[in-house]
Amino acid sequence: MLNREQFLETLNQACAALGFLKSNVIISHGGASLLHGLRDETDDIDVAIPRHHWDTLLNLGLKARTLPPTGTHPAVEIIEHLDVDWHLTTKDQSVDMVNLHGYAVTRPLRLLRDRIALGRQKDMGDIKLLTHLASQLSMKDYARMNELIIQHLGPAQ
Repeated sequence: MLNREQFLETLNQACAALGFLKSNVIISHGGASLLHGLRDETDDIDVAIPRHHWDTLLNLGLKARTLPPTGTHPAVEIIEHLDVDWHLTTKDQSVDMVNLHGYAVTRPLRLLRDRIALGRQKDMGDIKLLTHLASQLSMKDYARMNELIIQHLGPAQ
């Protein structure tokens, strides 16, 4: 498990070693939850990077592996290197990001959408903490969120 300081130290060192600009690195999932204060620790570092950084990793001889789809979230390719799980991003996500510690970090509403898409038991804590944003969700995401809450936490009493 990594606390905020350990998370940032590990990611800062990895980016420096690879020559990656922090502003080109998107922190999502557990890291975003950590940096937004929704949790005290995370078990890994998942970040998205643009094609030119992805190509740098491939040119080092690193191999990508595919993670299967989870919930409604599609399959993704990752490269594990320097204690970081690097994901390729192919679309502009800047509208869903906020700058924290020099990195692009998923905003809470986007984080809620991502957690709903994944729909895992381990995401329910973040979903519960972000339900105050539910009015900003699409009807489809709102319905899925409610289904997940009932599935994982049971019906409201």
